[in-house]
Amino acid sequence: MPSSERTGLSAESVAKRKSEAEAALKRMQANSRISKIVIAVPGDACPACQAVFGTYPKDQVPALPMEYCTHPLGCRASYQPFIDELFP
Repeated sequence: MPSSERTGLSAESVAKRKSEAEAALKRMQANSRISKIVIAVPGDACPACQAVFGTYPKDQVPALPMEYCTHPLGCRASYQPFIDELFP
């Protein structure tokens, strides 16, 4: 069942979130100052989103929004940069 049917969000809304997440991930992966990528989730996230909460190597990051998210507002997980050094 598509995530739009599980959450009540329109397919267009889910597609927009996916496109925005893909663009954010590509920007972070291309940035040499970002060493890893964190998937952050809100405290009331569904089990599917809670399962991916954590820090990942740049080339092993799960795709967002989570396909099996069941939260009524849809997947609210997000990519956050992990930066080891602020200044070179």
